[in-house]
Amino acid sequence: MLMNGFSRPQYTGGEIMPVLKLIGPESPILRTKTERMGKKFTRAEHQAVVDMTKTLEAMPDAIAIAAPQVGIPMRLFVVRSKTGIDAIMDPMIT
Repeated sequence: MLMNGFSRPQYTGGEIMPVLKLIGPESPILRTKTERMGKKFTRAEHQAVVDMTKTLEAMPDAIAIAAPQVGIPMRLFVVRSKTGIDAIMDPMIT
């Protein structure tokens, strides 16, 4: 299944290494608006959080990673906080 016109398959979680590779600034996914996430937390979303958390843990100088930065077309990011790493899903600026 193709997502937002990209040639990569929709992310289903688990089929890639736990430490995700950051994509380059030329990637169109960084400039494409992603769809809102559903009301139920899916298995793929859970796996994306796990993989992104492991990736952030492997990058001690990084503060946060957004899903599109690792090629996942979701409204999701993980961020370091005083208590650990938090996942922010479907954020909205008001």
